[in-house]
Amino acid sequence: AALNESTGVANTPEAQRKLRQKLIAKLFAQDKQIQEMNPASTDSYDYDQLLDLRNFEKEKQKEREREKEKETETANARSAALGSSLVNVMSYLTGSRSSGSTESDGDAEGMNLNYVALEMSNDHNCKIARERKKLEEAHEGELDVVICKNPESCYVKGKLQPTRAFGDFYLKYSEFMRHPDTDSSAGKYIPPPYTPPYISATPEVKVRKLEKGRDEFLILASDGLWDMISSQEAVEIAAMHLRSKGGTPTEASEALVTEALRRAAKNNGITLDRLRSLRPGRTRRTKHDDISVIVVDLSQLLDMYYWG
Repeated sequence: AALNESTGVANTPEAQRKLRQKLIAKLFAQDKQIQEMNPASTDSYDYDQLLDLRNFEKEKQKEREREKEKETETANARSAALGSSLVNVMSYLTGSRSSGSTESDGDAEGMNLNYVALEMSNDHNCKIARERKKLEEAHEGELDVVICKNPESCYVKGKLQPTRAFGDFYLKYSEFMRHPDTDSSAGKYIPPPYTPPYISATPEVKVRKLEKGRDEFLILASDGLWDMISSQEAVEIAAMHLRSKGGTPTEASEALVTEALRRAAKNNGITLDRLRSLRPGRTRRTKHDDISVIVVDLSQLLDMYYWG
């Protein structure tokens, strides 16, 4: 049926023979090793055997590449670089090799101390002195432009921690703030003084040229991860699962989330299982912020770029 639909040729033994002969001839033309076998006729050659041979050679090539990668890993220490996304609720992390190593005070088991975190951008959070200074200079005399509950919890006009965001238009444009006489369901209200914009969605852009054999991986994570895990620790945990254990990017991502939850549970005096059992919502948000993590294996992308 497939033959009929794709070629319009009747699905007869003769048609199958001709199609098989064309496929085998194409494989012979592309594969030097199979050409050297020089069978008498492609028509009489065992097609299944041919495919098995090609698959065997592909596996041997993959094994040679894995051995070469192991040798390279032994000869070089690894490092990584950290940056932030457009709105600072996400952070990017790229990995690269270097000749040095950095120690970490993390308490996750089995960390690879040969990985080093290099920060590529700044946090856009008003708990950072640099961000507070920008707001205070832009809104001179506005004493409540930043309200801090404690050193780790500061809010723009007492409402929002990030200083950059896609939404939260009431902190950007006065027409999006409700009138004080309207119902609270109409939106947020900020009492005077009110001189927007306080935040923006303008991205912070930094360009890094990736190098084959040096840049290794990238981590995209929400601030819930960085509240619990430092840049260096995140690099080591991801490297341990992605490289030392030969895991997948998904497994490395899950390991980072699990470690962040473990620390959040410890900070709150409960077990990890108890924390996981809490339903998402306000109660759980008192224990930890939202945690989302994506790990990207840059070495595979660089192989595609260099080798096609």
